[in-house]
Amino acid sequence: MAASKAVLKLTAFHSMVCNRLEVICHEDLDTLAAPHVVPFVATALAQSRERYAMSIGEARLMVGNVIRMMCRSPKSRAGCHFAAAIGLRAQLEGFAPEIPDWALDMHTMKGKAMGAGSITSAAKARSSCRRRQPTIPMRTKPTGCGRSSSRAGKTRRHHLVGESDCRQGAQHGAGH
Repeated sequence: MAASKAVLKLTAFHSMVCNRLEVICHEDLDTLAAPHVVPFVATALAQSRERYAMSIGEARLMVGNVIRMMCRSPKSRAGCHFAAAIGLRAQLEGFAPEIPDWALDMHTMKGKAMGAGSITSAAKARSSCRRRQPTIPMRTKPTGCGRSSSRAGKTRRHHLVGESDCRQGAQHGAGH
């Protein structure tokens, strides 16, 4: 009876350690600088959980490798601070972001009620959220010498008037 309780305590401890290591991976490591760490940690801990009943030694090896990898990874609390800032506002103010109608689709109840999901509703949503491009005033007078050259099918101005005299003035008409 005492032996089975000890095994249950060890199993619970192992499970708690694995869960805590996964959370620490996201709280304390710079997942942008070393994105390979997160899948390594998740995979190694899943393997450790699978093998724990068969071989505690192998399970410990995998946990040890996770700890070594995490120790050598760059550290950052940015993810934890971001989650805290979002969560704190939700807890203190009851804040929940409002989702605009154009973001709702056929996968939500509100979107279905609005008729989202059809081709026409998708086209309307796209056209309503398009921003107008700022207009750039066009120059009324040409600024080049009038000669154009073509490279790879793209036309560009030869040079600007006033920069210097056109070196090829005799070929395409001097007298700028």
